[in-house]
Amino acid sequence: MSALINQTNSLVSELYKPFLDLSEVKDSPIFLKRIGFEYNDLVSHHYDVSIQRLLPESLRHQLLSETGLTDYDVKRPQDLPEHLRTDHWTVLCNYLKNIEKLSVLDKTNVFRLLLTLGFHDYLISLEPQFDKKRIMQSDSYHATLWYAVETAKMFKFVDYGVSFNPKNLLWIGENTESTAANGFVGLRALTSLVVYFSKEIRDIDNSERCYKLIKEKLACTDFEGDVFKESVHKSRIFRATALFPFIKKDYSLMIDEMNACERLANDAIKFAATEQEKLMANENLLTTYESRSKESLALKNMDKAEGYILGKLNLEPSDSVSHLEYGDILCTLRIFNSALHLLLYMKVTIQ
Repeated sequence: MSALINQTNSLVSELYKPFLDLSEVKDSPIFLKRIGFEYNDLVSHHYDVSIQRLLPESLRHQLLSETGLTDYDVKRPQDLPEHLRTDHWTVLCNYLKNIEKLSVLDKTNVFRLLLTLGFHDYLISLEPQFDKKRIMQSDSYHATLWYAVETAKMFKFVDYGVSFNPKNLLWIGENTESTAANGFVGLRALTSLVVYFSKEIRDIDNSERCYKLIKEKLACTDFEGDVFKESVHKSRIFRATALFPFIKKDYSLMIDEMNACERLANDAIKFAATEQEKLMANENLLTTYESRSKESLALKNMDKAEGYILGKLNLEPSDSVSHLEYGDILCTLRIFNSALHLLLYMKVTIQ
């Protein structure tokens, strides 16, 4: 058993290397590909929205604890011992040495990378003064920079129950123009909040407020003829806004939102042209299937839930969470032999 655990820990640490030291790992989980995209944006002085899923800070600590790689468990990137640093990690540390002198674009990319790598406390400690005048400039990255800081604060609440005041994120959502240049940050702020109000604190009134603001803002957002960006961003938004009718128990509206989400997710697959776009589209379809499976379970439609989970496994066969979800459904349906075969398959795959 100990040998199996050691093999599993070694596999996990290898797959999650981008999360630990910015290594490039070909077969890492699809949601970790955003790390490479964000690093490339940093060094090329460019900004674009990539894969949506973020990992909580606690996962970094848990991963390092369970794999025994405790030397990587540092509070700041520059605290990592020299002998453990990759070239990419050293580049990030060099940016951090000169954080005050960086352009707002470079600082935004640094903040976003810190957020993705799980350095939430450190990111919050770098918090600049909240400047509403600069944030409202549509050609500025100040809103995007602040979005990263506020997202870190929100994750601290979700992760550890640390007090979070959504007023700054709500102000960004209400007052910032959403453009391709700033990654449609106003819409993303409101999308984050509708999830927060619906899922984390179940505040129906504020969830409805954000839902309506999203619909208003979306109606006047110019995607500049980019059909891929329009499809993938709208799909992400509808996936989030479906949570409001869910907590309100308006299941008809929830299904409408999720139908739109899935249709747009499939459109994004069709319109994706570059490697980054294809990965974004695949990851978005994965999260869509995940949400649709949960929706189907909530509506007691086991056949649909099974179909969506199998769709996830088809897109990313190495996703252990989907295997476990599928096993749960098989157990619920009392198909115990198939559930046992699935668990044996997972064990053989790990070995």
